Amino acid sequence: MSAPATPVPEANPPVAGARALDQRLRSAFENQQEAERRRHLAFESLRNGLASGQFGGLPQDNDAGHAVLCMLEKMSWPCSVDQFARAMPHFPQQFGIIEMREVMARLGFSSTARFVSPNHIAPRDLPALLAHGKSVSLLEADAKGRIFAVDPKTARRRKIKWTRDVSLVSFAPVADSDAQAAPPKSWLNETLRRFGSEVMQLLGLTLFINLMVLATSFAVMSIYDKVIPAGAFDTLAAIGIALSMAVAFELTFRRLKSRLIGHTTGRLEYLMGTTVFSKLITLPVSMITNTPVADQISRLRQFETVRDLFSGPFVAVVLEVPFIIMFMIGLFAVAGPLGFVPLVLMIVYTVIGFLLVGPIRRQNERSGKRQREHYQQTMETVSNLRQIRSFGCEDIWLERLRQKTADASAARRKASLSQRFLSTLSTAAVPVAGASTVVTGAVLVIDGMMTVGMLIGAMIIVWRVLAPIQQLFLMFTRYTEIAQMVNQIDQMMRLPSTETVTETPMKRRFEGDVTFDRVSFRYQGANDSSLMGISFTISPGELIAIEGASGAGKTTVLRLILDLYRPQSGTIHVDGINVRQIAPTELRAAIGYVPQRPALFHGTIAQNLRLAAPGASDADLKRVCDEVGILAAIEQLPKGLDTLLDHARQETLPGGFRQALSIAQALLREPKILLLDEPAKTLDYELEQAFLNCLEQRRGRTTIIMVSHRPSHIRLADRVLNLERGAMKSFDPPEAPKMAG
Repeated sequence: MSAPATPVPEANPPVAGARALDQRLRSAFENQQEAERRRHLAFESLRNGLASGQFGGLPQDNDAGHAVLCMLEKMSWPCSVDQFARAMPHFPQQFGIIEMREVMARLGFSSTARFVSPNHIAPRDLPALLAHGKSVSLLEADAKGRIFAVDPKTARRRKIKWTRDVSLVSFAPVADSDAQAAPPKSWLNETLRRFGSEVMQLLGLTLFINLMVLATSFAVMSIYDKVIPAGAFDTLAAIGIALSMAVAFELTFRRLKSRLIGHTTGRLEYLMGTTVFSKLITLPVSMITNTPVADQISRLRQFETVRDLFSGPFVAVVLEVPFIIMFMIGLFAVAGPLGFVPLVLMIVYTVIGFLLVGPIRRQNERSGKRQREHYQQTMETVSNLRQIRSFGCEDIWLERLRQKTADASAARRKASLSQRFLSTLSTAAVPVAGASTVVTGAVLVIDGMMTVGMLIGAMIIVWRVLAPIQQLFLMFTRYTEIAQMVNQIDQMMRLPSTETVTETPMKRRFEGDVTFDRVSFRYQGANDSSLMGISFTISPGELIAIEGASGAGKTTVLRLILDLYRPQSGTIHVDGINVRQIAPTELRAAIGYVPQRPALFHGTIAQNLRLAAPGASDADLKRVCDEVGILAAIEQLPKGLDTLLDHARQETLPGGFRQALSIAQALLREPKILLLDEPAKTLDYELEQAFLNCLEQRRGRTTIIMVSHRPSHIRLADRVLNLERGAMKSFDPPEAPKMAG
């Protein structure tokens, strides 16, 4: 009989717990170090790409280029090559502090700039930049709190020549509550509130300018009534010095006012132009595609009218309105009953304005309608010029365009005549009012009710009052038109957007499972449904072909997977998740899409390819171009991948090259789901064979959904989805080819 085994003593629990805790801490520290190392390598990759021209098209190996990456690193920005590439400007003529602030704003960081001296910078202002001329420096602090400037490129200390143009630029992340706040009732009013401090400064400057005008009128009155009769040369000299100072102050204030108006209206013009256009491109696709391009461009031009209104004389006139009352009080104080002359003119202007605003508004609306029709006809003619010539219909289209041009010209002439009549009337009323003031004042002077000095002082004030009244009268007739445009802008800004520009997609790993569950969809304005209650499931890695007659709903299936449109009923799932619950940027980052008509943009071949994968290297671009069979053709070009595809060159590109370039663009991002809409429609035999090899190499790794009618493509598929008038006819493996005889 064997002896019982001796029990092994258990380890001391406190010691084992301490070892486990130490191991976890060490593992966490190593993971943190690894994450920091990867983050540092990612920023180094961005620096290399920025210096080589990978982002934006032009190399940016300057202070601002390096400073923007340094600031992003200090602000703990999650390094995303895609987001950084989309935030960079396209072929910027220069890249300085202004462009850098715009990039930071697109990435979700607000910025403020102020002029500073070295004694007014504190550690609490960091992280920040110092902009001086064309140079940009980083500001850092040592252990003792002393602040010094650093060259963002070399990380060496830099001496700053402190001048009046040195400004401190601070950055802060935009709060989520601010980014997701509900849109205001009036976007334009909310935007104007951002310029509250500038408006108060402008009102203050206008007040001082008008006070100088009043002081001048009272000084002239004193010279005529008191100095000249008394022959007081010493008093005349004192008043002359005072008038000279008043004129100097007025010129200074006017210069400051002009600079401030230019700065403010420039910022407002930029905000209106960029915000309206950014809103337009983030609207749901259904809202954009249902409106003709000509109508959209015409609407943008209407918005430019509002923008030009604020950058024109409108701002200066509006600033003068509050002080008309001040001038009228001064006029009654100086000349008594003479103040009724401009008052009567204001009443006459108002009555005429109310009588004419209706007819002029209707004529302007009619003219605008005819202009839009003419523009639409012109766009349609230019877009279909080849077809028109091939059918020999030049005379018919020329006659149509001639009629539209005649209608637009006639409507514009009537509207112009009405506006000129109004302008002539207002222009004639000013000298009539001035002459009436002089005649009435002369009668009062003869009767002894006022002096010559009072009359001259009153005339100075009258001419000052009549100018803004005349401008207001001319703008009054456009009030309804401007109000309608402002209302259109506010309505568009309140529309829901599909996504935000600064949105950072989650790093979700998709497998490629796609499920349609009783999905029905009908395009807006269409009588029949494009899809009617279809249901199917596509497993990850499957190669699916979709076939059917024209209008069966093949392209609609691809668009719904991309979440470009939302079905009226039913649900679409990707990896078991409803696409409504996935951010559009996150979903589309996992999908490669080749449309029927490939779109190329003004830029180099490399830039067009990097639209799908901004972080792709030149080696990646060459690899995927070689895979689709166009690398040899690209290398024969003078600049290779850096060849600029402007409009003229795009017109000369073969259709097969354009299609293959679009396929390469989709493959470059290594998507988990690849959507192909008639991908080989214009490919020749060699390019089609290269394309089929690409599909074979990705079979089992990528879910491929391809719309095609070619038998070679159908045989390649694992299953074929057959659609007929929006309904699913079958979803089975492809039939084997039948043998003859």
